[in-house]
Amino acid sequence: MDEEYDVIVLGTGLKECILSGLLSVDGLKVLHMDRNDYYGGESTSLNLIQLWKRFRGSDKPPANLGASRDYNVDMIPKYIMANGALVRVLIHTDVTKYLYFKAVDGSFVYNKGKIHKVPATDMEALKSPLMGIFEKRRARKFFIYVQDYKENDPKTHEGMDLTRITTKELIVKYGLDDNTVDFIGHALALHRDDNYLNEPALDTIKRMKLYAESLARFAGGSPYIYPLYGLGELPQAFARLSAVYGGTYMLNKPECKVEFDEEGKVCGVTSEGETAKCKKVVCDPSYLSNKVRKVGKVARAIAIMSHPIPNTNDSNSAQVILPQKQLGRKSDMYLFCCSYSHNVAPKGKYIAFVSTEAETDNPQSELKPGIDLLGPVDEIFFETYDRFEPVNEPSLDNCFISTSYDATTHFESTVDDVLNMYTLITGKVLDLNVDLSAAMTFVDGIMNSEIKMDEEYDVIVLGTGLKECILSGLLSVDGLKVLHMDRNDYYGGESTSLNLIQLWKRFRGSDKPPAHLGSSRDYNVDMIPKYIMANGTLVRALIHTDVTKYLSFKAVDGSFVYNKGKIHKVPATDMEALKSPLMGIFEKRRARKFFIYVQDYKENDPKTHEGMDLTRVTTKELIAKYGLDDNTVDFIGHALALHRDDNYLNEPALDTVKRMKLYAESLARFAGGSPYIYPLYGLGELPQAFARLSAVYGGTYMLNKPECKVEFDEEGKVCGVTSEGETAKCKKVVCDPSYLSNKVRKVGKVARAIAIMSHPIPNTDDSNSAQVILPQKQLGRKSDMYLFCCSYSHNVAPKGKYIAFVSTEAETDNPQSELKPGIDLLGPVDEIFFETYDRFEPVNEPSLDNCFISTSYDPTTHFESTVDDVLNMYTLITGKVLDLNVDLSAASAAEE
Repeated sequence: MDEEYDVIVLGTGLKECILSGLLSVDGLKVLHMDRNDYYGGESTSLNLIQLWKRFRGSDKPPANLGASRDYNVDMIPKYIMANGALVRVLIHTDVTKYLYFKAVDGSFVYNKGKIHKVPATDMEALKSPLMGIFEKRRARKFFIYVQDYKENDPKTHEGMDLTRITTKELIVKYGLDDNTVDFIGHALALHRDDNYLNEPALDTIKRMKLYAESLARFAGGSPYIYPLYGLGELPQAFARLSAVYGGTYMLNKPECKVEFDEEGKVCGVTSEGETAKCKKVVCDPSYLSNKVRKVGKVARAIAIMSHPIPNTNDSNSAQVILPQKQLGRKSDMYLFCCSYSHNVAPKGKYIAFVSTEAETDNPQSELKPGIDLLGPVDEIFFETYDRFEPVNEPSLDNCFISTSYDATTHFESTVDDVLNMYTLITGKVLDLNVDLSAAMTFVDGIMNSEIKMDEEYDVIVLGTGLKECILSGLLSVDGLKVLHMDRNDYYGGESTSLNLIQLWKRFRGSDKPPAHLGSSRDYNVDMIPKYIMANGTLVRALIHTDVTKYLSFKAVDGSFVYNKGKIHKVPATDMEALKSPLMGIFEKRRARKFFIYVQDYKENDPKTHEGMDLTRVTTKELIAKYGLDDNTVDFIGHALALHRDDNYLNEPALDTVKRMKLYAESLARFAGGSPYIYPLYGLGELPQAFARLSAVYGGTYMLNKPECKVEFDEEGKVCGVTSEGETAKCKKVVCDPSYLSNKVRKVGKVARAIAIMSHPIPNTDDSNSAQVILPQKQLGRKSDMYLFCCSYSHNVAPKGKYIAFVSTEAETDNPQSELKPGIDLLGPVDEIFFETYDRFEPVNEPSLDNCFISTSYDPTTHFESTVDDVLNMYTLITGKVLDLNVDLSAASAAEE
């Protein structure tokens, strides 16, 4: 907080996050703060429990509504014009790489007591029941004029200067009646009231053209698109953009008082007794209430329904505009509906909103005309909020304040405010001349909400664990037709991440975690905790597939080993070996010689082999040559080469030397305290990122599909998968062991403890993220034990909280007691949970049955064995080896 910034942004609403991203891209030093402990501000999305807490003061929604996690209910519901300014901003900033969108099914208008589809072209006008036969002819002529109009081509103007002629005068020329004018002005041009009639017609014509061009963009039933999982994804995506370009984020900062100098210009922001200096402040109205004025009030109803809005052609997503004249009001009313097709509600549930500008002291009753159009509702909530606009002069105080969100259900006015603010802040106009065809890449591939089970696929993948999702992505990139199914209603399978409430439900059977642990949404607790080797095969796969564009990573602080009852930093080079307390002075000299040999070793250069063939010499024989003692061998084999037991000692030494070189090269990649990186927000991000990759290349996803029974033909080869009475045919099946339990065998059991702590693991140099390996000999065991710790530094826990894991291969009937040596190293814990799971490996012959089954996850806290399994499966499925010769410098961009 004691630094100086070019701009401090207060509030993480969509407008503020867009500006934070744009200004960071421009090279400005940006600090972004919010008094809340979550992104989104007013424009956040809530799950069902959060919705219930906000409106009902309870965290117990009715069970009949389905799982809380399936809901993403927008507090500022708005659709996005497919060719509009927000899409241009998304493409301009490349924020599309963090998001997926889907076309909205329908756009409708309320006229004479009925809901009608909005006609947007001359041909649609001819078919519309909104107009009589003669009016249709007049409207068609008007639509042709609008379609042909080009601002820079006077031949298309028909002698009219639309910067001078009002919209009313233009409409009179075509003799259109009031009803036609009503839907043109409000449902096509998206004006909020009738003031536009007395303003220059050019703006209305541009708006109509934008509507028609947007409608044609994806050939859907509306001009709108909408993000999967709701609008809450947008602020977070722009926040990621800002962070990639050096922006700094601080959530849960109380007060955030703006400070001014003697001249009345902003000079900083104070929170919790600390002041960050700045030249400019960007904020929403709530942070500078003395510099704004109230200009209105929005009234909104939020309804959960079990059906689409009636008379909207059974649209799973739709907008209905009720023009002011149709209701005898001064401003329009808006209906907005979305559903499971955009992943904002469980299957069969719909979220509907009714919004308007409040005009009386009883706004709830004003919403009745819109609510009456919804039909029966399961639940309904009401809210109002005041709208504000700034009254300050930014050139005098350097405060740039956004206006409150209006009642409309589209984003055009919102983005206009952002662009105006950007120009005021920077003195330049944002260039939004972009290739709009790029929009196809983030909307295509997931357009069809109704997936057909009666098609034939090259591969059906069952389970959305990380291994299955990587393979789904790789196979889709190869051009195979992939259907990806999961019996669960979420991505990740065994390798999912849980928030605090989900963690409590899983281990304690309750959704009431203690309040002192902080907000549930701040936790992302991995069920399969593993770090990623910075130069390893998973990083190569991420770069090979370009999945890095969906993710952000951060280096892990420390890598340690347990030796003689103490935790020590792992030495990985000859110089580190000299400083390590793990060895005495003479052992250090011997170890240094061995490290130099490993560093210099090149498999294809016999000069570096010192006369040894490492494909024949065992690791034990190689180590004997250097005279290393058992303790040194212990940390080399287990903490550097990452072997899980001592079997490696009797195997060819080449594998161990390669593993040690990988460790050292990974350690040098980011010059950190460990060779590992880890995704922000936890490993649950990885399966979803590879699922996105698969979808971009045509992969189809179906979650919450019960049973998923694999079918076989008379020869015993897989021929399809059946779920809910429907069968999808296929040539091959890829799955985790749980889907084909008769084709696997049990090979072990993993025991794990999960602890929430208020401190890092003791004796790890206060590392916010660390791995500690406890070699088997140090514990008198047959296999190693692993400690894994991560924290708020990777956005997996609130500030001041740490998530620690203790994992090992269970060797007795009391696995919980086996974990005690690792748990004792953690120090005091706030909460601790225990679990075990069986490990399986396939016993089938894939060449005979075309079933490709992954092995279960082992207890290690790194990914190398996991990716080896994926690559072997890929080769078995495709008959080729995946080329992972990539430019590893690209990892720097992903990690930064």
